[in-house]
Amino acid sequence: MIKLTKEQLARFERNFKKSDGCWLWQGSVVSDRGGYGRFHIGKKSYRAHRLSWQVYMGEWPGDLFVCHKCDTPRCVNPDHLFLGTTTDNMRDMIRKGRKYDQSGENHPSNKLSEKDVFAIRNAHRNGISQADLHRQYGMSRAAICKIIQGKLWSHI
Repeated sequence: MIKLTKEQLARFERNFKKSDGCWLWQGSVVSDRGGYGRFHIGKKSYRAHRLSWQVYMGEWPGDLFVCHKCDTPRCVNPDHLFLGTTTDNMRDMIRKGRKYDQSGENHPSNKLSEKDVFAIRNAHRNGISQADLHRQYGMSRAAICKIIQGKLWSHI
């Protein structure tokens, strides 16, 4: 956890204005990563929204994302932030229409439907060999094996 001195906190807070809405970061931004704010302490750079979480909400467990409810990368308002896993973050992006779901039938190189996947798994449970399924569906034996094991198409 990063502990800011009074001077560092004052410098941090000069980079935005508190309001009822987004607290937009006015300092430097990470130009190659969607415009997230960044704050420098010595030679180290920190994401402003992550630092805001730690300053106003407490410790940020590094294994979680600090996500934005408002979808504004420069926002550092702690009321607009929440902690989430990689999966939480991806689901939030998809739900808000910022990322196209490319799993299963939506994947650009998909060759199967969900109906096919259910049929493959059911056929194998009923004694059809992986070799026969690979020939029938035009999939590699490795892909058929992973479908049966639930490593591919794991969402169904």
